[in-house]
Amino acid sequence: MTGTERLKKYLDENQVEYEVRKNEVAYTAQQLADLEHVPGGSFAKVVMAFADREMVMLVLPAPLHVSATRLAAALERRDARIAHEEDFASRFPDCEPGAMPPFGNLYGIPVFVDPSLAASATVFFLAGSHDRTISLAYADFERLVQPVRCDFAVASDVQQPVSTSGSVMPRRWRRGEGIASDGDGTRLRLTTLGVGAAESPRYRPAGLLLELGRWRVMLDGGPGSEPDGPLDAWLVTDIRCELIASIRHLARELALTPLMGDHQAGRLRLHWRPVVHTNHPAGGYLITLPGRVVVWAPEFLEFPAWAERADLMFADAAGWNRPIRFARGTGGHLDALSVAAQAHAHGVRRLVFAHISRPTIEAIDRGERPPFGEFASDGQVFGL
Repeated sequence: MTGTERLKKYLDENQVEYEVRKNEVAYTAQQLADLEHVPGGSFAKVVMAFADREMVMLVLPAPLHVSATRLAAALERRDARIAHEEDFASRFPDCEPGAMPPFGNLYGIPVFVDPSLAASATVFFLAGSHDRTISLAYADFERLVQPVRCDFAVASDVQQPVSTSGSVMPRRWRRGEGIASDGDGTRLRLTTLGVGAAESPRYRPAGLLLELGRWRVMLDGGPGSEPDGPLDAWLVTDIRCELIASIRHLARELALTPLMGDHQAGRLRLHWRPVVHTNHPAGGYLITLPGRVVVWAPEFLEFPAWAERADLMFADAAGWNRPIRFARGTGGHLDALSVAAQAHAHGVRRLVFAHISRPTIEAIDRGERPPFGEFASDGQVFGL
């Protein structure tokens, strides 16, 4: 029995009126609320946490965030923290990761709800899978679950940084800064929070932050190249990459699970596409807005044909003048000079090298440059 079936059975047994809807897949409650045209304040998201050593389920409106300090104070505990996925995954064996319904009573977990959710006559929530939502009266939710009302949620005060196309800005930005944005929200800002290979001696791990209006999506990254502020999603090109454990830890601090796959944030669409790189599935992202195409492909051994005619491509430069090949023929990295030639041949308008390792660092130090393309730096901002 799936988590959705289990919940429906429970609601039927208690004679509750509810509606099940099939929805587009989204991995944050606020994004799903927007896609389903549901007020964010009525969409209940679930965050698992520890209050001292006790696991608890927190239920709050999609736009709000958990304050561990407020949670500890409200529960009169010495410590409170967001739980990691491995801490609670086994408690919800019939649910997809991150799609637990706010019915902790079905799983023997105490539930605490922020009072702001009670202002909604009807609440919506994921029902055990990322493509199913259930809506029902808040009064029925409270009657069945009997959650403890607890004031632990806060609104985000994070704003985006001021930047201009092609400028370089600090990787960290201050809260409360103003934002320069187009009135119609169509200006796409891309920031290379890091441009290095995992063990680069000079650069932070390769990662790209996309910002379109209020939408914020992170691609790859790692320790030192993690974003400030909330995200709508954290996507990776390789779910088995060597930094995935660190990325998962960083994402959990934002109540997210890193994923490899397609995603939509408003009019911004990200399509995962495969590349030849290693002996397990790995890829890149074809990022589209109406009339604009960006490619994020930081690691590949063969140039991806799907990057043809991209307006902007972020590409591999681990090797300089010859490919790096893994042992036993399991994959590798195409060299920067070959990437430059292939990108030019495929009609890429602007090529940016954003995964730089030792051979290319040595070439840079010798003053060498590719015939086509440019090297990105940590914290560089691109506009489109």
